[in-house]
Amino acid sequence: MSKVVLMGVGDVILDPETHKTAFDGVKHVLADADFTVCNCDQIYSDKCEDPSGYWQIQVGAPPSDPSMLDSIRDANINAINLGNNHSLDWGYEAVFDCLERCKNKGITTFGVGRNIEEARRPAILEKNGTRIGLLAYCCIGPSGYEATDVRPGHVPMRAFTHYEQWDPQPGTPPLIHTFAHKRDLHDMVDDITQLRQEVDVLVVCYHWGVHYIPEIIADYQFEVGHAAVDAGADVIFGNHAHLPKGIEVYKGKVIYYGMHNFACHGEWQPPAKQPGCKFPESYLWDWSRFGSLMVERFGRIPDHESRPTMIAKIVIQNDTIQQVSYVPCYIGDDLAPVAMKQSDERGQIVYEHFRKISDSQGLNTTFTWEGDEILIGAGDAE
Repeated sequence: MSKVVLMGVGDVILDPETHKTAFDGVKHVLADADFTVCNCDQIYSDKCEDPSGYWQIQVGAPPSDPSMLDSIRDANINAINLGNNHSLDWGYEAVFDCLERCKNKGITTFGVGRNIEEARRPAILEKNGTRIGLLAYCCIGPSGYEATDVRPGHVPMRAFTHYEQWDPQPGTPPLIHTFAHKRDLHDMVDDITQLRQEVDVLVVCYHWGVHYIPEIIADYQFEVGHAAVDAGADVIFGNHAHLPKGIEVYKGKVIYYGMHNFACHGEWQPPAKQPGCKFPESYLWDWSRFGSLMVERFGRIPDHESRPTMIAKIVIQNDTIQQVSYVPCYIGDDLAPVAMKQSDERGQIVYEHFRKISDSQGLNTTFTWEGDEILIGAGDAE
């Protein structure tokens, strides 16, 4: 009987000064995986464009030191999704260089490409005759980061937002409705349908969600995630929100709506922190008010909301998923994840947090400890 263990983790943003220890608290867990998939919110290259460029100034860009790839590979992370809102922060040449560096280190990449055809191409992982297919879509990338027939970038799965003034009184908060981009949704379903015929297990990764707002899952995420399962996806890994989000079992398939940060040491840096920047005064810039507005309107994120994280674990037996669970992890003061045991108080905190935020979104999912893992199941009315 062939057995393959697939693991998945959340957002990774490493820092050149701390990357060598970023995974120390979870390496012993990841070592048991045949394949580990992560989302990397940064590009690893020394061929980056001038840090005085538009995006570096507008929102900053995560560090790009290519030596950080060694820490990813040493942690037994061997497949990385680069299809996100930071894929082009450092320009086209940096992306191409990063893809080549990953290939040379035996790391499978997916989610970006030199054009839309290449970006949509799935990654295939194979062991003991079991074939696992990986697809990735970005729902929140900046305009211009999506690949086209003639432009590099990620695979778009865009959404539209409608604000409904449900109360006629001025100043009252609107209801927010979101809808999938129909052409993108059609293309995504085509991708999944075609890949379904070629693999035993099909995983779809999404860079999506309402970031920095606890618990909330947007309408379009349900629309897109359910469409993916209906088309043939076996499991969905969701990232980007930089906070934990709930877990759903839809038609027997598990959707991790937000696995949260995993090793997010690096930060979105002002261009002045990047070598060669022509604007040292940018240390003080906040012309988009991105950081200050979030705090002003929504308050600071409570500490207890940002600590729980996880390692998703998929056990495949004889080419079929036999068990889906997660290993609870806790983010320390150094922003590094540490795997928790059932006997650890922080392990119970993580367990309770993912149960609570799943219930709050009406996901009706069951969570059961089995050793130091938490099994995921469907409630009575799946």
